[in-house]
Amino acid sequence: MVYLGRWNYDFPDHSTMINYATENVPGAPDAPQIGDIIFTSSAGGRVTGRTDVGCTWEFKTATDGLTLDPPDQTCHNPTLGYTYTTTAWTVQVKGDRETESITALSHHQDADYVFTLAHGARTRVPEDDPDVAGAFEGTWSFNGPRRGTSF
Repeated sequence: MVYLGRWNYDFPDHSTMINYATENVPGAPDAPQIGDIIFTSSAGGRVTGRTDVGCTWEFKTATDGLTLDPPDQTCHNPTLGYTYTTTAWTVQVKGDRETESITALSHHQDADYVFTLAHGARTRVPEDDPDVAGAFEGTWSFNGPRRGTSF
């Protein structure tokens, strides 16, 4: 299957919103998406995706890609410290390029918030590629949350 293997998010581009997610949290900044997913075969021609934060997702194959199946799969993200339920996730692959869209609910103490990644893009990488980090080299800075923002 063309989907199998490791896929890293491409460098986020805020001007095009590629690999930037939005959340309906008042004042929350758009969130760049980084990390990888490994797609493997599972029973019945299905595909399992495992992310770098330890979440496991099940997909069914369709004529034009992968679709999260069943919908409403939940995972706890230990990096961010909250749980979220993915309600829709589609994946398309052309060669070594993958595009995707994700809709989820992030569960917080005060409310659930809609998380949307409308324009996800990834590139297939070898299982062991020490040079892949070069795509993410550069200057990064943390400016902190905007005043009045709570996470």
